[in-house]
Amino acid sequence: MAVAHAVLWMLLAVAVSDMVERTAPFRFPLPFIQILFGVLLDLAGISMHLPFSPELFFLVFLAPLLFADAERMPRRELFALRRTIVGLAVGLVAVTVVGMGYFVDWLAPSIPVAVCCALGAVLAPTDAVAVSALAGSLGMPTRLMHLLRGEALLNDASGVMALHLAVAAAASGRFDTGQAVLSFLSLSLGGLAIGAVVGWLSAKIGSWLSSRNYEDPSGQALLSLSIPFVAFALAEQVHVSGILAAVGAGVAFNAFGLTKERDTLLRLHARGVWRTIEFTLNGLIFVLLGLELPQRLGHVPEGLNFSQVFYFPLAILGMLYLTRLVWCWVSVRLTMREVSWRILAAMSLAGVRGTVSLAAVLSLPSELPGRDAVIFLATAVILLTLFFAAVGLPLILRGLDSPPLDRFEREERAAREALLKEAERALAEEMERLREEEGDSVEFIGNRLREIYQYRLSKLADRPVDELGPGREHRLEKQLRKAALMAQRKLLYALLKRGEINDSTLTRLERELDLQQASLETPDKGVPQLH
Repeated sequence: MAVAHAVLWMLLAVAVSDMVERTAPFRFPLPFIQILFGVLLDLAGISMHLPFSPELFFLVFLAPLLFADAERMPRRELFALRRTIVGLAVGLVAVTVVGMGYFVDWLAPSIPVAVCCALGAVLAPTDAVAVSALAGSLGMPTRLMHLLRGEALLNDASGVMALHLAVAAAASGRFDTGQAVLSFLSLSLGGLAIGAVVGWLSAKIGSWLSSRNYEDPSGQALLSLSIPFVAFALAEQVHVSGILAAVGAGVAFNAFGLTKERDTLLRLHARGVWRTIEFTLNGLIFVLLGLELPQRLGHVPEGLNFSQVFYFPLAILGMLYLTRLVWCWVSVRLTMREVSWRILAAMSLAGVRGTVSLAAVLSLPSELPGRDAVIFLATAVILLTLFFAAVGLPLILRGLDSPPLDRFEREERAAREALLKEAERALAEEMERLREEEGDSVEFIGNRLREIYQYRLSKLADRPVDELGPGREHRLEKQLRKAALMAQRKLLYALLKRGEINDSTLTRLERELDLQQASLETPDKGVPQLH
C-alpha cells in the first residue's frame, strides 16, 4: 500500500507541475519543475517506500517512450540522416566511453580505468525526452531535431551495452575487443529484428481486426500500448537488446500500422491515449530524478574529497561538450552540408543526459570499486547538462536565421494544394452523378463545398508563406480557429443552460468540436482543415 501511495503522490506531482508551468508568471522549463517536486516528495519521505529498479525502469518507462518516438520518427528523414545518426549513436558513444574513461582515471587515479569507462558509458547516451521538453517551444530547426531524436533512439542501446562490457572488464580484469564487437552486433541486430517482427505482426493483427469490423478504439489502443512491452520482454528473454527491440517495433508499426480509411477513429483514439501516456511517463521520469537527487548528492562519496565534488563534475562536463562538439563538426563536414557555429553549439548543448544515464549508473554492481563516486559524478553531470541546456539553448536559438520556406513546408504546401484539387475534382464528378437524382439540392450543397475548396486553393496560391514567415501562417490560423471554437463552446453550454438542447445533443455537438480541437493540439503546429 505504501508503494501505491507513493505512485499516486508522484502522479499528482506530474499533474500539478503542468498547471504550475502553464500558469506561472515567468517561463520555467517543465522538467525542472518536476525535478523540484521530486525533491520535495523525497524530503517528505516518499522515496523510502519506492525502491528503484533499473530493470523495471527500462521496461516500464524507456520501452514505451522509445517506441512512441520511433513510431513518430519520419522514416525518410531517419534514412536520409542514417550515416550521421549512426556516427553519433555508435562512433561518438565509443569515443566517449574510451576518452572519458582515461580522462576520469587521470582526474581520480584511485578509480580503476574500467570503472571510469563505465562512467563514460553511463554518460554516453543522450535523452531525447529531455531535449524535446526543453527545446520544444524554442523553434529548433526541424532537421536538427530529427537528428537528435534519431541519435537518442539508438545510443541508449549502445551506451547500455558498452556499460555491460565495461563492468565485465572491471570484474574480470581483461577486455577482448573482438568479442566485444561481436557481442555488440548480435545484441543490436537481434533486438532490432525481434522488434521489427513484433511491430509488423501487431500492425497486421490490427488491420485484420479492423477489416472484420472490430472497431473498438479502446481495444485497439490497448493493443498498441502492449507492443513495446512485448518486444522488450521477448528480446530480453533471448538475451538481445530490449531497448532496440522497442525502437524496431516502433519503426515497423509506423510502416505497417493503421493506414486505412476506416481506421480514422481508431487512430484518433490511439493517439490521444499515447499522448496521455507519454506526458505521464515523461513527467514521472523527471520526478524520479528529483527523488534520487538528495540521496545521491547529499554527501561526499568515498574516493573524493570536498573540493573534488565541485570541480570534477564541471571538468567532466567540459570534456563531454568538447568531445561532442568536435565529433559533431567532423560528422557534419563529412556527411551533411556546412552549417553555422550556432547549430553546432546547439547540437553540443542538446546532448542532454537524463534518466537513462541515472538508471544505468544505479544498476552498477554494489561490489564495484568506486561505485559511490561514479554515481555521484554521473548524477551531478546529468543535472548540469539539464541546466546548461535550459539556459543555453534559448540564447543560441534566439533569432536563428532559417530559410523562408524550407523543404518540409514546401512539401506540405504542395501536398495541401494537390489534396484540395483532388477534392474539388471528386466533388464535381459526384455532383454530376447525383444531379439527375437529387436535382437542385446537389447544386446548392455542392457549390457551397466547392467555394470552400476554391477559397483554400486561392489562399495557397495568392499569398506565399514567405510573407508571414515560416510557420507563422499556421500559428495565426490556429489562434483564429481556437477563438471560434471557444465561442462555439460557450454558446453550446448556454443553449443547454437555457434548456434549448438536451444532454444528448450537447454530447454529440461537443464531440464534433473536440475533434476540431484535436487537430489544433498537435505537438508542432495546428493543421488547417482540408475540407
